Amino acid sequence: MRFGMACVGVLVAGAVARADDAKARTAEMTNLMESVAEDGTASEGIKPPRLAFLVESVLVDPESYAEPQGATGHMSPKKTVVALSADKKVAWIASDLDEYQYCGDDSCFRDKPFGTLHATMLVELTTPIHPVAIHIAMPMTGKAQAKAVELGGAMSALPVEVEDGATDAVELFKQTLADPTAMVASVSTRKDVVLYGSSAGERWVGGAAVKAQLKKWGLGMTLLDGVQAGVTTGGGVAWVAANVSARAIKRPKDKAMPYRVLFLYEKVGSAWQLVQAHFSYPVLGQ
Repeated sequence: MRFGMACVGVLVAGAVARADDAKARTAEMTNLMESVAEDGTASEGIKPPRLAFLVESVLVDPESYAEPQGATGHMSPKKTVVALSADKKVAWIASDLDEYQYCGDDSCFRDKPFGTLHATMLVELTTPIHPVAIHIAMPMTGKAQAKAVELGGAMSALPVEVEDGATDAVELFKQTLADPTAMVASVSTRKDVVLYGSSAGERWVGGAAVKAQLKKWGLGMTLLDGVQAGVTTGGGVAWVAANVSARAIKRPKDKAMPYRVLFLYEKVGSAWQLVQAHFSYPVLGQ
């Protein structure tokens, strides 16, 4: 009995340690997203991502994060979903970031947030963590997006850069762009799949909910320029980023609208499955 109780104690302590580690990792990832969203920077020593879609800009293969421009606001995360790869070496996170005016201390959070950002990120769980791809966007209404497009706002073009190991994921991405049925079929059944649309409140969690919404949208999409894509060190998770034009295939006379998209895929056996999708349109001309 004494030996058995000792084993139970070790197991419980191990479970608590793992839970504490998971909380610490989540806090580390969330803090990084907050930092990038606030002023485009990250903690010293953090390797920059291969790609970052930010509210007003896009970074491709940056040598470092942009220099701080001074705090522009405070971020407070909510509705955070963290998913882990099978080998526990990679994670992807989705979170709504409430945005508060900068005031220099915690009193900032007493007022109501003036906006909420959609934020997603793929990271390798090294020490420190390495963000691989980031998408932080300010939601806007379809009417506001249409007005921005009408005024001549254009998204920054993406060059083509596909890392070794991501080719099959890119092919799946391209094959499903114009075929909503195929895109729905590519979605994982994981309960932590997240889909962000470009408008406020457009957030769906769980493979079943994401499949249902993509089917409802019924989007046919085309590439506007190059594809950026990469794969994590172990080869189990791939990311694909692109500028696309989209319209519902059942309404071919509607004007197609431009979006930035970041899709994450997990490799299950020999197949890639969609585990996160984020649509946005950048804030332009400000």
